[in-house]
Amino acid sequence: MTGGDDSEFARRLWNVFPKGEKKPAYAVYEPESLDREGIEIPSEVAYAVCSAGMTEDTVYGRMKVLARYLTLNYLWNRIRVQGGAYGTGLQVSDSGMVSFYSYRDPDAAGSLRVYREAPEVMRKIPGGQQNITGVILGTLAEDAPLRSSREQGAFADRQQMLGVSYEQRCRRRNEILSMTPEKLAGMAESLEDMLNHENICVVGGAMQIEKCGITQIEKL
Repeated sequence: MTGGDDSEFARRLWNVFPKGEKKPAYAVYEPESLDREGIEIPSEVAYAVCSAGMTEDTVYGRMKVLARYLTLNYLWNRIRVQGGAYGTGLQVSDSGMVSFYSYRDPDAAGSLRVYREAPEVMRKIPGGQQNITGVILGTLAEDAPLRSSREQGAFADRQQMLGVSYEQRCRRRNEILSMTPEKLAGMAESLEDMLNHENICVVGGAMQIEKCGITQIEKL
């Protein structure tokens, strides 16, 4: 509740929800198989996404810093500046999904190659010479923006439904704050493991999809 403390209102609100059997706290859903899908549209540009779930030993907070670092220092230069796409980035969801993406991209196949080369780029980061303070601050600002009362309520709902506790959020915050250039370079192996279990989807023209070597195609 983001309004006043009205216990009578709260009691009446909870009584509205139906009662039933308690469900398990967790459920595991295994994907059927790794997927490479193309969705053909009448366009010369494409939207290329490569996603994978975090491995069990991946540190969430560090992955958030890594995502921001790669977006600003690697993907933007290779895919936006050199490749000519309108935009690109690496996102980490609360559910643990890590996704590279590009949009309005004239070279989807080239972007997929750039995604796969990211772990090797990470291994070449010069440890003590790399200042990542700005990246850490940007990650914190992105992770905890200023929210209105309504937005705070929506955020709390989402965290509750995802099963993310206050203690987990504190741990993730500390993982972000304790990031170092050496730890950043050490994320290369985790990123490589994820890319070995990648799922790819390219939305674009027939030639773009063909260059990506995708045979499973759906036409819109």
